[in-house]
Amino acid sequence: MNLVNQICEASGGPCKYAGKDMKSAHTGMGVSGADFDALVEDLVWALDKLKVGKTEKSELLAALGPMKSDIVERR
Repeated sequence: MNLVNQICEASGGPCKYAGKDMKSAHTGMGVSGADFDALVEDLVWALDKLKVGKTEKSELLAALGPMKSDIVERR
């Protein structure tokens, strides 16, 4: 549910993300760059399936992209 609220908030929706910051939430999970990229691919697939406009999709991905450095752990 946190992911849903975070995406909703990042896209300008009425939801509020009340979870931990990305670094705290993902520390110790071993999320790789490939894992993050797979999530983005799934998100793009879902947005395309729902026929979300190119501008809106780009804005959402631009809002989520900078979080990668806080989510992916270096090995």
